[in-house]
Amino acid sequence: MSARSGRRLLDDQDELEYNITFPTCTVMDDSDAKEPVVYLLGWAGASDKHLAKYSAIYEQEGYVTLRYIAPEDVIFLLSKDTINTAKDTSNKLVQLLDDYDLRENPVLIHCFSNGGAVVYKWLAEAFLEQNVNIVGVIIDSGPAKLTFLNLLMAIYFSQRPKGMTRILHYIYRFLATNLTDYLTFSMDERLYFYEQLLSSKTFLWPHLYLYSTNDGVMPKAEILEMVESRKAAGCSIVRCHDFVTSPHVSHLKFHKEDYINLCLQFLEDSLKIFDGEDIDEITGTNRHQTSSVDPPTKSRPYSEGSPSTSQRKSSLRLRRTSQSDSKL
Repeated sequence: MSARSGRRLLDDQDELEYNITFPTCTVMDDSDAKEPVVYLLGWAGASDKHLAKYSAIYEQEGYVTLRYIAPEDVIFLLSKDTINTAKDTSNKLVQLLDDYDLRENPVLIHCFSNGGAVVYKWLAEAFLEQNVNIVGVIIDSGPAKLTFLNLLMAIYFSQRPKGMTRILHYIYRFLATNLTDYLTFSMDERLYFYEQLLSSKTFLWPHLYLYSTNDGVMPKAEILEMVESRKAAGCSIVRCHDFVTSPHVSHLKFHKEDYINLCLQFLEDSLKIFDGEDIDEITGTNRHQTSSVDPPTKSRPYSEGSPSTSQRKSSLRLRRTSQSDSKL
């Protein structure tokens, strides 16, 4: 694998930090098929070391991965300024596709908790505006409504390793920031991001929700409500899986084999739909066995003229060769 770390200036003060990994070039192939690009959007309090464990799932399959974690202020201290920053960041994340000559590649988003889901919302809107080939989204441990209780639980979960002082610091800043903004700024864009995802008529690509009954941060009922809304909206695939026992964003740790199989099977099927192929959702006869997956609505292609999945797999023998570098 060839990894690159990047840092892109957004303005005079803010920067975009990301990590991108390309598979190594092995065997040449004449196919024009493009390898998938997987955006991994981390939860509040996550480190790149955490996300690297998830990107390894896709890198071992020969896919390009791009990891990004939003600053905690953007997640917890929602305001006009942080929303504008989030939108600007999303456009910069899309721009990376052009910078690395990946604009024509199919793109999967794999996001975690509300911290990743908030970025997903803005990034997906930017993808639609700029005609990016998004093939699906995997949401791990989310999303949930940005209620006061859910936000406090998220702050506690993400800041707990840093000590009680850090927890109290963010609770104080959250209250100081938002109590004032509630009186002067519409809540629609900030605290209603869940409701916007719930009612979206444009995010109709395949969805996979990975959650646990034992999650003490994101309520299971709100995740299942989102699942049902996506089915009702007519998404091409809607799947969900309850790992039952694993804590928040810990499903890979405690259910590694099932987690990997679910993700790879979902991406494989999403690529088939993107390529205009049919899949057998009832019997699930593909190579990555899945379990406890809810049957989705009837699958339908939403892109034409793409290389077939078999061509794509063949083309993955053609790997991009690059040297490790840093963009500063």
